Amino acid sequence: MIRLPGAWEKARAEMDAARAEFGICGDRMISYADSQKLSYAQACTKETSTKLSASTHRLEPCGDEGRHSIGDRSFPPGTSLSISTPVIHHSKEIWDPDASVFNPDRWLSEKPDDLEKFHIPFRIRYNTCSGQHVGEIELSNIIPIIIRDYDIRQVDPK
Repeated sequence: MIRLPGAWEKARAEMDAARAEFGICGDRMISYADSQKLSYAQACTKETSTKLSASTHRLEPCGDEGRHSIGDRSFPPGTSLSISTPVIHHSKEIWDPDASVFNPDRWLSEKPDDLEKFHIPFRIRYNTCSGQHVGEIELSNIIPIIIRDYDIRQVDPK
C-alpha cells in the first residue's frame, strides 16, 4: 500500500468518511461488521494477500474414470497434482496485464466475483486452511486499525 501513490491516504479518507457518516471506526477496536463497510481497505487487504501468497495447494488425485486434462496436458488416473498459488495470483489471463502490480481498484470493479474464484490464499477445494475464516477476520480488523492509527511511509523507494 505504501508503494502505491495515494493508497494510504485514500484508505484513511474512507475511514474518516465512515466515522462521519456511520459513527464507526473511532473506537479502539474496529468490529468485523464495521470493517466490511470499508470497501477500499478490504480491497487493499485482498490485493495484498494476492500479491504476497506463497503456498501451493495439493489437489485430489485424478479419478479412475480415465485421463484428465489441464490445457493441452493429459494426466493418467491416480496422478497427484498441485497448484502454485503465486502462479494463479500473477496470471495475466486472470488478473489482466497488470497482474503483478498492486491494484486494489480491481476489487472495486464491476467484476469482483470473477476475481474472487481465483483468489485462493487460504484455500482450494478440499484443502481449505482450517484457520481461513479466523485469518480473514483478523486481517479485516487489523488492517483498518493500522491505517487509522499509523502514518507509514516508505523510507527508501528503491
